[in-house]
Amino acid sequence: MSPAALRPQITEDRFLFPLLVTNGLSIDHVRFRVTGDTVTAGDAAALGLTRDFPTLVLDYTVLGSNAVPILTGRAVSRADRLGYQFDVHPGLQRADLRAQPAPNSDTPDLKGR
Repeated sequence: MSPAALRPQITEDRFLFPLLVTNGLSIDHVRFRVTGDTVTAGDAAALGLTRDFPTLVLDYTVLGSNAVPILTGRAVSRADRLGYQFDVHPGLQRADLRAQPAPNSDTPDLKGR
């Protein structure tokens, strides 16, 4: 199944990673970028927060075989109520990916430093 065929199954309240696996898409690895940010005035009202409230932003790209991107997304959460846990397996990171910037990123990867 192609990633595009999954669009009708993607909803706001559904976790995407199990959806990919359930539909037979092989995940080689996921690239994460975590940054701090604040809530904009427009989003503050919708989220019931004050403007400039601290948030954690998690940008991610799911990569299949041969480092082909399957899915990219963003999760924004309150910085005071949520944390992320990562398991790092350096042997899984291929040399050809270390030199590439993360998608939608203006900051290059750290190249192992």
